[in-house]
Amino acid sequence: MSAMIKAENIMMHYAETDVLKGINFFASTGEIHALTGRNASGKTTLGLILSGALSPTGGSVSFENTAISDRRTAENLGIFMVEQNPKLFPDLEIYESIIYGHEKKLFGNSVFMPGRAKMIEFSRNIMRKAGLDIEPCIKIRRLSEGELQLVNIARVLACNPVVLILDEFSASLTWFETQNIFAILRQMRADGKCIILISHNLDDIQTNCDRVSIFDTNGNLSEYTIDEAGRLPLAELMFGNNRTLKYPYLPVEKGKIVLSVKNINAGILKNVSFKLYQGELLGIAGLVGSGRTTLVNAIFNRSGNTGSFIEMFDVDQGTYTKRMGTVPENCDEAMFKFSSIGENVIISNLRKIAKGLLLSDVSEKIYARDIVDRMGIIPRDISLYPHLLSGGNKQKVIIARLLFSNSNVILFDEPTKNIDAAGKVDFYNILNQMRKKGAAIILISSDFLELIGMCSRILVLRKGRQIRELDPCNTTLEELYALTNKNGED
Repeated sequence: MSAMIKAENIMMHYAETDVLKGINFFASTGEIHALTGRNASGKTTLGLILSGALSPTGGSVSFENTAISDRRTAENLGIFMVEQNPKLFPDLEIYESIIYGHEKKLFGNSVFMPGRAKMIEFSRNIMRKAGLDIEPCIKIRRLSEGELQLVNIARVLACNPVVLILDEFSASLTWFETQNIFAILRQMRADGKCIILISHNLDDIQTNCDRVSIFDTNGNLSEYTIDEAGRLPLAELMFGNNRTLKYPYLPVEKGKIVLSVKNINAGILKNVSFKLYQGELLGIAGLVGSGRTTLVNAIFNRSGNTGSFIEMFDVDQGTYTKRMGTVPENCDEAMFKFSSIGENVIISNLRKIAKGLLLSDVSEKIYARDIVDRMGIIPRDISLYPHLLSGGNKQKVIIARLLFSNSNVILFDEPTKNIDAAGKVDFYNILNQMRKKGAAIILISSDFLELIGMCSRILVLRKGRQIRELDPCNTTLEELYALTNKNGED
């Protein structure tokens, strides 16, 4: 097989993090090539580089020996990418979103654009091919997540790509919609096109793909035929095979209820219910599109949450309380970038440093320095601004803020994604200290070994549904991954 699209010695460096380190990859005509690995392994970054949307720090990308330097060059060569989160203008109509930006490719170099009726009919046909049977004149803002993704796919299919890269395209689609897209991909393969499928879903990979490239826990990319991959423990390759790793699991006696969640219906979520107890560490497991982030937003009332009942209790008084905090996946979102490290910490509990109606500068420095020292934040100068910190230390600042606020329920969303092994151990010890003091913690993580090694219970989400509650002491990595991966309609 002659290589169609090739990436050689790709390097990608963000701040203090090496996302890709000397990666080599190629995909060929007439194949569906899967790209998989754990969350934050670099799959999406590599896909964006292959599509010309992102320039690597080092290395080169070529298509049949023609260098790819930007998205325009890639698209002129017939290389398109369906990104995980559709970027569509909400005030445009569907047919406008499909056509605008691709007029030359769709209708040639004609001076005059086709009439509106012709563009609507063209869009209707490509939408039906993608499995979206709705009116092309509907505004983008009125569509569901699944419909937005199908519009995104239709927009790319309209350009008749030679190389098609899809990033977790099925995350917001139903099983039947997903199977329809796979039928299209198989036909494209038969027509000699090249498809690169970025996915966590091993069933989809083994059923539809010819080869698979896997990012392991060290950031290396290894390629296998699908038959070879079928004989390998893929979950271990992605999540690590060190079963002797000692997580500092802390058995804490379950206390009183601090959070009760009943019948959350928001976005993809359907009737999710659970209780959280004092001192407990509850893990949430699920793949992309399972509803984990929607659950965070629903608990913190940041999404359309209908028919649900969320109640928190003060374990000392037995009354309702609002002492709840979150550490988001992207800590930059929670930072006050024009405030110092110290100010970012103490802002959560200004009453604690107030003297009468005024804030005490002396108290601020004392409290901020104390908690920065206890958290091991580096550098320890509380007057510095947070953009100077590494990802792990930014996370510690947010945790310090929550500790200072005396939050009794804390939710962590992918907290160890960009932290090295030593930083992970520090983080786990911080979790245990918080639990000893009575905090109840929800941990959302794509690292299933981490969930098994640290949590009191694990709640499994799949396609927005609460599938099962597991005891980590009696759960293996393979069992947990199988539960999150199962295909089909429930």
